[in-house]
Amino acid sequence: MIERHLFEQIGGFDPDLDNFYTDIDLCLRLKDADRECWSAADAVAYHFGGDFSQIDRSYKASFLKADLKAWFRAKNHHRITIDMDHYYNQSWRYFRSTGPEPAENYVACCLMNVADLQWYLDVMRQYLRLTDVAKLPSGRRDSGTEGLYEMLGYDFLTIRAPIAYFVDRFVSLANNQLWWRQRADVRDIIIDRHGNILRVADL
Repeated sequence: MIERHLFEQIGGFDPDLDNFYTDIDLCLRLKDADRECWSAADAVAYHFGGDFSQIDRSYKASFLKADLKAWFRAKNHHRITIDMDHYYNQSWRYFRSTGPEPAENYVACCLMNVADLQWYLDVMRQYLRLTDVAKLPSGRRDSGTEGLYEMLGYDFLTIRAPIAYFVDRFVSLANNQLWWRQRADVRDIIIDRHGNILRVADL
């Protein structure tokens, strides 16, 4: 949500970026204009369109995304700061305010496909006690769906300690109803690489 006059004042979306990174580029230019970008943790949006990981469309080809990412970073390198920890802090505060207290200890089950997994673990250790860490990246960056039975197997299903699932996108775990039913009495949570922290019950 942005006022039209402000959107036009800062130049709108950059057409050179085509279908990728236009929103982030816009936010960085808002920052240059001494404006703030806010996230609403309880907002719900419905996107009636294609999912990059599931629909094969020529304008969403992975090589185009890689090229545009390079262009975006070259254009904005002086504006980019590492601030994801602030988003996790916001998400954590919202998480704490909207439901039961988190468990005392968690087993970290890391399915993320990131180069710097340790950074995510270190950030979350500010909020959670991670007693064990299993690193099992799925190999499918930003997948639309991940099957927990296929990836983790029965041994993980029977762990009675709460599990903190680290994934690329929290929505990728939605279609695991049988898994969740069998772990219904355990306070599992999901953490994704975009700063989201949520209870499985809120998935």
